Amino acid sequence: MMVLVLMAPRVSSCLVKSSEDRDTELCFAEMILYDRVACYANSWGRFYTEIYKHNVQFPPAQPFCEDMKARACIVWWPSMSRLQRMIHRLGSDATPLLRRLEEEWTAFGKALGLDATTERTRHEKEALSRCAWRGCQYHREKPDDVTLLTCKGCGEVRYCGRDCQKSDWSKGGHKTRCRRLKPR
Repeated sequence: MMVLVLMAPRVSSCLVKSSEDRDTELCFAEMILYDRVACYANSWGRFYTEIYKHNVQFPPAQPFCEDMKARACIVWWPSMSRLQRMIHRLGSDATPLLRRLEEEWTAFGKALGLDATTERTRHEKEALSRCAWRGCQYHREKPDDVTLLTCKGCGEVRYCGRDCQKSDWSKGGHKTRCRRLKPR
């Protein structure tokens, strides 16, 4: 299954209608990628709907579809959230391709029975048992033998150690979100 996890810390110039600093070859490749992901999301959503929901006469498809949904649950909401933030930041400069990708990704989640509010809540709750620093091995999986430490400023994020806390503060953007720093 093709999955999408948009991890770029900044918005690509290829996704902005009015950007003048585009690398033509890179933009072409990136636009093909986004177009393909949108097509795959559409195709897999239709496949899931047709096989799993409408054709219960084909029992071998059921485990595949259940596994597909379980794996999509891991990446669907984080990707959806990043897409929404990118489009919000870009406003009217967001390309039609980026908007199409969001529509197809939303439809893919809907076909799998995923609800954005429910998935957001679930991911936020699960995040409390993982390290907040994106570069940490425990960012995507719960550590078995490590006690996570809570940020003393906001109490909203956890870290497996001081190195991860410092990295998230300086490189991960926690400095801008933490209540420890009061606005001047």
